Amino acid sequence: MKIAQVVGYYDYFSPGKIWGLAEVAYNLIEELVKRGHQVTVFAPRNSKTSGKIPPNSPLPIKRLFKKEAAEIIKLHYQLLNLEIAKQAHLYDIIHTHQLGFFPWAELVPTPVVATLHNGGQSQFEKTLANYCRRIKIISVSYSAQAKSPFLNNIGVAYNGILVDKYTYNNSPQDYLLWMGRMVPKKGALEAIKAAKMCRKKIILSSLNTDEDPAYWHQVKKMINQKNIIYIPGKIGQQKIKLLKNALALLFPIKWEEPFGLIPVEAMACGTPVIAFKKGALPETVKHGQTGFVVRNTKEMARVIKKIETIKRANCRRWVEKKFTVQKMADAYEKIYAKILNKKQ
Repeated sequence: MKIAQVVGYYDYFSPGKIWGLAEVAYNLIEELVKRGHQVTVFAPRNSKTSGKIPPNSPLPIKRLFKKEAAEIIKLHYQLLNLEIAKQAHLYDIIHTHQLGFFPWAELVPTPVVATLHNGGQSQFEKTLANYCRRIKIISVSYSAQAKSPFLNNIGVAYNGILVDKYTYNNSPQDYLLWMGRMVPKKGALEAIKAAKMCRKKIILSSLNTDEDPAYWHQVKKMINQKNIIYIPGKIGQQKIKLLKNALALLFPIKWEEPFGLIPVEAMACGTPVIAFKKGALPETVKHGQTGFVVRNTKEMARVIKKIETIKRANCRRWVEKKFTVQKMADAYEKIYAKILNKKQ
């Protein structure tokens, strides 16, 4: 198949510079190329990917427009999306991972699919759903699909990781771990509360503490109390070291998480996950076998005390069975074929 992948132009799309959902898209593209597909990636020039980047691709927008007004940046995004639309006839299918291409998808003859990485819960996505009815929506979990505001929901493709990248460890250290964005819906304060209730050491780690300064101030007041430690977030081996050595990952989210990548990464290392029963967590964490899915901090504290009943090998096997890059690519290939067969 000739597949266009739209990942956006904000920053370089290269290993070592991306994480989270961008890394998911990167790994999908690499696997599709391995399988013989002709993949064109709409990303800044000089990005490092096995897919083909068009020669007229710009430098990253964050480098081009450091001092420009927001209106200029938005206009430039739309001009770039217009260029993608002009080239649509060159591809069998277009797969977008960013929302800016949605309006153009209504105008091109080529089938367009979109991965709804944020679950369709923002007001922007709900507004798009009222206007963009031709684009086919792929959800990252069945929970997210059930909540999608779009009408053309075509299928579910779980996010996948490169499991071999995550070192399995069957001899953890005696600490709990919370990792994620430092915002209220990610539940850092709830994780601290649960750890204190059972008198366990907890490490907090976040890549960005600037998103909600008031919330970070609340969390910071707790740090350096007995058994509460903060380590700035990293990607790569430093992140994996924290994950693999933890007794358990606490994930007390307070929103309908569409997927939740960090729990899967933790389980790949053999680390059980204790999560609130929100969003896709009942799908990604196998209750009683790879961790526990609970309703509140009181229940979380209670199951922390029996976390050693979870066999860490089961966590790794669960990820190998459900959440590999290969499984993810299988799901996307089936969805692409389904759409193209319907077209024919």
